[in-house]
Amino acid sequence: MKKNNEKFGYKRFDFLYLADSDKIENNISKLNEKINNFFKD
Repeated sequence: MKKNNEKFGYKRFDFLYLADSDKIENNISKLNEKINNFFKD
């Protein structure tokens, strides 16, 4: 992952862990935040 990020010059690749034990609202919120940060600029 580090080499891929270096190739693109920014943190393009990342992981998102959504636990089944968390409430769906919390998981949706985490996912929405990750998507918004990815497309930010």
